[in-house]
Amino acid sequence: MIKKLSCIAALIAVTSAAEDHLCVVKDCGAVPKTSLKVSLEDTLTNAKALETCLSKASTEGPKTVVIPKGHAFSAMATRNVNLTDVTLQIDGVWEAGTYNNSWPLKPNSNEVLDFLTFEDCTNLTIQGSGIVDGLGYDWWVREWA
Repeated sequence: MIKKLSCIAALIAVTSAAEDHLCVVKDCGAVPKTSLKVSLEDTLTNAKALETCLSKASTEGPKTVVIPKGHAFSAMATRNVNLTDVTLQIDGVWEAGTYNNSWPLKPNSNEVLDFLTFEDCTNLTIQGSGIVDGLGYDWWVREWA
């Protein structure tokens, strides 16, 4: 019995140590989609949550930011600058918000910001089994229809 408890305690310690190295976007305030219609406020909140997690990962740790499997998030564009030694683990769905008229602009420009912008980063890794969906058709219709 003592051996089993020791193994369970060791497993819990390893799991906790692994989780200490992760920043899950939900922990920074991201709101998963619960329907096809997502509010503008939620898309802005989700963009801010991703930026916050990535910035925190770069400066304080943990070094891995996770978009968790089994969840979809709709977000506005993000601009992430000067990140160092950060991994963005996309296992869920991160999709562009549909509020084209409220889309953020590039600094000092009238051009819309790319959905996921990373500038002047060092050792940035983007990986995972999830999906980044820029909703290209919606943008094509906006520009050309």
